[in-house]
Amino acid sequence: MVATRYRFSGATTDGDIIFGDLSHLHDRGYVSIIFYSDAAFTTPVTPTAGTVDFTVSESGTVYGTIPGGAITAADVGVGGSYMRPNWFGSVRYIKATFANIAGGDYFVCLVHRFGG
Repeated sequence: MVATRYRFSGATTDGDIIFGDLSHLHDRGYVSIIFYSDAAFTTPVTPTAGTVDFTVSESGTVYGTIPGGAITAADVGVGGSYMRPNWFGSVRYIKATFANIAGGDYFVCLVHRFGG
């Protein structure tokens, strides 16, 4: 099975970050997220507060919810467990909406695409 992985990273500021124009060759996927205390992404941490909501779009204009898309940031991190946001269908854009993240100043999202 052919698979593709994308990596997106940045600072955890409140608001939307759009990961765009993903390959249309895969019809399934999921997202994982890791929070870090440093801009070099060397020290993973578990945030103490906040949320991340992942939504997806085929066009980049209208976004919809996906299973596991609403994440409590405190569930992510060292020793944490959360359902990976996932989908089946033609997804070209993923939006992450960060709100009130405390204790995790930076993030790395890995988008895994497969199938099709």
